Amino acid sequence: MSLRPKFLMLLLCLLPFAAAGEIYKWVDEDGTVHYGQSPPPDQQAETVKPPPSVDTEGAQKSLQEQREKLREMDEQRAERKKTAAEAEQEAAAMKERCEAAKRVLEQLRTQNRLQVTNEGGERTYMTPEQREEREKKAREMMEKNCQ
Repeated sequence: MSLRPKFLMLLLCLLPFAAAGEIYKWVDEDGTVHYGQSPPPDQQAETVKPPPSVDTEGAQKSLQEQREKLREMDEQRAERKKTAAEAEQEAAAMKERCEAAKRVLEQLRTQNRLQVTNEGGERTYMTPEQREEREKKAREMMEKNCQ
């Protein structure tokens, strides 16, 4: 065991005595450091200040405040991440709607006769009015989604 852990253990053992009185530190003729409640009569000793008392209530309160701040920061980060993901999904959906509108408009411009299914389930050819209405809707979709 190195000297540092021994020293720390000694200090921990001496903590209860700190409340009772002063703690003295001295070095003997062999160079060994000693601690005690009373100084040796034949050697010079220095008074050791006990460690400051810890405000456990204040420390716990501070720790709780820090935990609360971290929790709030985590919530904000998660919200920003969620918002960014939603914005990304919306942008992808808009792009897909834009491409679909472009395909419909291109189809309406290039093909002479387009078939549609009426309410009865029968296939008929698109009338010029239906074609015009579809073109109008495709342009509206492009204006709304192609930016």
